[in-house]
Amino acid sequence: MNHDDLVKILESIVPIYALNKSSTLTPEELANELINAVDQSEELSNLSKEEKERFCQKMNDLLMPNFLEFPSKAKNVLESQVELEAEFKKFAEEWRLETGMLSLVTQKSMHQAYQRIIGMGQPVIPLILRDLEQKPDHWFWALRAITGDNPVKPEQRGRMKQMALAWIQWGKEHGYEW
Repeated sequence: MNHDDLVKILESIVPIYALNKSSTLTPEELANELINAVDQSEELSNLSKEEKERFCQKMNDLLMPNFLEFPSKAKNVLESQVELEAEFKKFAEEWRLETGMLSLVTQKSMHQAYQRIIGMGQPVIPLILRDLEQKPDHWFWALRAITGDNPVKPEQRGRMKQMALAWIQWGKEHGYEW
């Protein structure tokens, strides 16, 4: 499921809530509306029941509790996510281009673009984990700085693929999805 799928669903849901501002929906009613919207969406009709439930839970978390008061909030959250992802990609590309020839991880980690990514905080964790899963790179310093955690075992240190797998597993165990 990608951003466009989420936006299409939100666009079909937002008007329903905008029209019903005067009534209050319980989280359960909101979840049912989300499930109905997912079931009606052609793009998402091939999702398994578990995927639909996960999607609806994510949407429910995004939309509640103030959705009725601010109908554009959920769409703004997605737009913010798109902006965050674009900024992350820009800084990651800059970092890779300008540090590709460096061999010291400390030098790579001190690069301005890398530091800007760290400064983006918790919201960037899924983006780093997705990047790490696609092509292991030196994201470990950033992940450790942002999370305050380090799942890499001593015997895995210096082994990029093993370190990446340790962080990916950590992300899954901590409920991150990417």
